[in-house]
Amino acid sequence: MRLHLLALPLVSAALGACGPVFPVPFTAGQLAADSSGPALVHFLGQPDASPAVCDLQNRGPHLAGFTDAIGRDLADGLADAKIPPELFRRCVDALMKHLTPPQGAELLAALGRSYRQLLRDGAIETNRARQAQLEALHRIYLERHARLAPPARLVTEWVTELQAALTRKRLGPYATRQAEDLLATVQLERGSWLGRPVDERMLDQLHAKGDEATLKRFVARLPDVAQRMQAGRRLIRLRIAASPFKELRENAAAVEETVMRQGRNPVVPATHTPLGGELLPDRIPVRGVLVRQNVLEQSISLFGYSGDRPGVSVLPELRLRGALQIRLRGVSLPVTLCGPPRELDPTPCVLASEVKLRNPTAYLDEDGAFHFNEHVTTQHALLLAQGGADFHLPITLAGKVLVDLRWPLWFERPADLVFVGQVPGATGPNLVVGADNRFPPRVIYSVAAGGITYVVVVESADAAGFHVDSRGSPGYPGEPGNPGHAGARGVDGTGASCPSSPGTSGGAGGSGGP
Repeated sequence: MRLHLLALPLVSAALGACGPVFPVPFTAGQLAADSSGPALVHFLGQPDASPAVCDLQNRGPHLAGFTDAIGRDLADGLADAKIPPELFRRCVDALMKHLTPPQGAELLAALGRSYRQLLRDGAIETNRARQAQLEALHRIYLERHARLAPPARLVTEWVTELQAALTRKRLGPYATRQAEDLLATVQLERGSWLGRPVDERMLDQLHAKGDEATLKRFVARLPDVAQRMQAGRRLIRLRIAASPFKELRENAAAVEETVMRQGRNPVVPATHTPLGGELLPDRIPVRGVLVRQNVLEQSISLFGYSGDRPGVSVLPELRLRGALQIRLRGVSLPVTLCGPPRELDPTPCVLASEVKLRNPTAYLDEDGAFHFNEHVTTQHALLLAQGGADFHLPITLAGKVLVDLRWPLWFERPADLVFVGQVPGATGPNLVVGADNRFPPRVIYSVAAGGITYVVVVESADAAGFHVDSRGSPGYPGEPGNPGHAGARGVDGTGASCPSSPGTSGGAGGSGGP
């Protein structure tokens, strides 16, 4: 069923009683122009918002820079439930990729304060929303890059406080588990785990037990580079042994070396020809695309809409890793896109840079997610209009179309295009108007006026309500009339007398003359 959204109004939302006001929907381009903490919180609070805007070197629109105030606003946005916890975690992860150590320390300090407040909150034991916030902060600390750490004095203060709370049994069961896990991680960063120094024997024991989760944490948090690499090798071996790909187990040593060098195990499409692909429906959002036109500026803005909620929002990112399943010649099972190198995943995969999305508004980021340019030219609108009823997203590999994802496409009816004479009393300009209906269900208008050609796309269902007008300009204003005569003077009131007699009002004046 096609959803038709006509003349959707621009709504405004406020952040706080006296805070700045931002439009809804609020695009990544608008965020980049503002680049403040409140703007970022507002953007991330929208349905389908992408954390790519938090990457300071992202190819698309993003924050211009990071400040301590932005860090505090982010932390408050999580605490106030304005940002979903998982989206918050991904934003901070993207942000920290390009922060300096001092900037990272300030951000982690702000997040640490939020962590402490949540642990102290008595509702944390039963409130699932609060638990999700705490778990997002917990993952950020555990998975952050090794070059970033909170200030040492704060870590010492937090450790002392947590140890005292645990000793005196001030925390409930849930908070106790989180606090104990955090303290164990702090000790791991100092080279010990559960009271023992990390050594080769401990790594072998974890490997023998198949403790992938602990080895993964060792890879991320051990202070010694050599020990991190040894933990990584054991993690890779566990994953190869558990893999359903028989070719991994048959070439375990070579695969291990590849993953140690590259952090992943990419398949070369030139060697393994693509046979086809599919998208797992529960992994990919299905949206409609609304095109809003600024005819005079010859630009368009793209928004997303969904049948299960009213209004429009930003377009979602397409995270194809896991969602896109690719069949390759010579590979026993379907593969997906590669993850980041830090994951040390030996599963055969295809590099995101090998995959193309044939849509003029889409671009690929370095993490393998596709995003949409929300503000583009009318030429892009023409390409979309001429592509048929739907918004096409053909996904290709080595020139072969794997999947053609289609979303409903709707051009919002623009305001009537009205041209008026340039000086008072002038006739309207001459117009040359063309209407092209070769690309149903739409009509493409071209309007030539004053040496400029304007292009407008209108859905066929809206064509009868769209007008192109040429109007004469208003005439010169007439001369003002003569002023009227002054009215007659009113009668004086009586004077007041002491001690208590008030004065009276004077009489009304007469009407003025014409």
